[in-house]
Amino acid sequence: MESEFKISVPAILNDASIIRFLEGWKWFVPSQSKVELDFCGCTFLAPWALVLFAVHGLWLATEHNKIVTIHYDQETEVGKYLDNSGFIRLFDNSEETPGSRAGFTVCLEQITGSDQIYPFSRSVTSMLQIDDPEIEGAIEYSLTELLRNVVQHSGSAIGGFAMAQYFPKTGQIELVVADRGVGIRKHISATYPEAETDTLALNLALLPHHSGTFGHAMYGSMKDNAGLGLFFVSEIAVRGGGGYKLCSGTALLNKWRTRLGERKSRPAVFPRSEGWPGTLAVIHLNRGLIGDFEQLLTLCRDLAAESRDDPFLQSLDFVDAVPEEADVEIIAVKDFVENVEEAARVRDMRVIPALHVGKTVVYDFADVRIITQSFAHALLYLILKRQLHVRFSLQLAHCVESVKAAIRVVSSYARRTPDKNG
Repeated sequence: MESEFKISVPAILNDASIIRFLEGWKWFVPSQSKVELDFCGCTFLAPWALVLFAVHGLWLATEHNKIVTIHYDQETEVGKYLDNSGFIRLFDNSEETPGSRAGFTVCLEQITGSDQIYPFSRSVTSMLQIDDPEIEGAIEYSLTELLRNVVQHSGSAIGGFAMAQYFPKTGQIELVVADRGVGIRKHISATYPEAETDTLALNLALLPHHSGTFGHAMYGSMKDNAGLGLFFVSEIAVRGGGGYKLCSGTALLNKWRTRLGERKSRPAVFPRSEGWPGTLAVIHLNRGLIGDFEQLLTLCRDLAAESRDDPFLQSLDFVDAVPEEADVEIIAVKDFVENVEEAARVRDMRVIPALHVGKTVVYDFADVRIITQSFAHALLYLILKRQLHVRFSLQLAHCVESVKAAIRVVSSYARRTPDKNG
């Protein structure tokens, strides 16, 4: 008799353990025809973990014809969580729908077509019973945008999986969307060959107007709205006092906003594992801090529109070559690309002092194919906010389109943040 392959879910899978888990976990296909997902040893399961195991289990069943069973104790907290979320329903073919679980603070659903997206997003806000139109708007918008990306771009035969959970005691909402598709790098690499790694692809995907469907510089007519989904969702999360995690392949981006309003970023790379062979998005929203959702969405649209403007209208001096004059401070960005601390040091110790004494300063981006918004922020935010690039002479040389896009976004941030120091 053929043995059953057992996948033992780790004991604790909370938000703090996501990086450690992805670094060491293997999502392989067993040779046995029967696979058991064993949750009996698990005492804590975060929404992102529940979604990943749902995707993996259904992928094994659908794509590899495995017979997948769930082993769990219905009397434990994790067991009740699996039942109440709808996880068990995915594997036992019951007819239960999200609406029939009204009153629960969590829901999980498989989305395979565009016609399911809006009804599911609406059902989530009804089920979570938050009774706050601003946060409900943010939830519906974020889920709709994330699931639209899955349905249109993932190339996954089983679609995507979405989960929403509300924590009434803290006012926190967690949204998770994942798929077992082609991943972000493969999707956008045809349009953006500079996306040579998963990390670069994730950062590029979060810039406004960077879509795998439309190329950069396709700004006009209906294409103006291309590539805004991930940018809008990430901005809504961070500006609303929450944060987001975006993982695809061997890279994960984690960005959030502190209580003091400071934007933080902590990327991770998984060189010894496959990370997540698809795309995973985790969005945190804060009921007490989301504010006016319509104003927040308007701000995001304004930022995206400004980042699309002609750079000369923003007084950003993009040049094709480094000036040959003798008295020029040239900063070779490739020497410290993506070192945010060094970028800030160079800005404060070399660039700003040189500008104040009348020197022309050139950020030379030769051989730099892409930069993150965090790195661009460290290089330029203070300079742009205080308009030093207008009063003095700052040039940006050898910028490819993806670098320009990151700089334009930082310029938009700077122009919308008054400098209290003059």
